[in-house]
Amino acid sequence: MSIWDDNMKNRMGTVIRKKRMQKGMTQEQLSELVSTTPGFIGQIERAEAYPSAQVLAKIVEVLGIDA
Repeated sequence: MSIWDDNMKNRMGTVIRKKRMQKGMTQEQLSELVSTTPGFIGQIERAEAYPSAQVLAKIVEVLGIDA
């Protein structure tokens, strides 16, 4: 069982995508900064996957998202 419900995954993915695009970053650039793959960033943004707490913390830090 996951702590992420579908609505939360959708909202999280949307916020991450918007912030990434506002910063002019590609999925590849973000993935390099948070030590994951571009494909995984895409899955997070499409709410197909959810990150570990460590990866989410790195994404929040890199994008300057107010958690």
